[in-house]
Amino acid sequence: MNDSTSAQFDILASMLKHDLKRDLDLNRKNLSPYIAREILNRYYFNRGEVIYSLRDDEAVDSAVEILSTPRFDEILGKKQ
Repeated sequence: MNDSTSAQFDILASMLKHDLKRDLDLNRKNLSPYIAREILNRYYFNRGEVIYSLRDDEAVDSAVEILSTPRFDEILGKKQ
């Protein structure tokens, strides 16, 4: 191979090189929950992972909404 061909291969290789930082920035929203859950699980074990997962749990949010209504207090017989 001559110098010209070698230089062209180097240019092509640099163009095809995978940009991991760019991929991480583009997929930050998708990757963050997995990374956070893994870190919490390693440092705080299962308790930390459960607390983190409850933060964004739609079922917990709807349960809190239902339990905080006046109608639910009436059903339980609580006086306001």
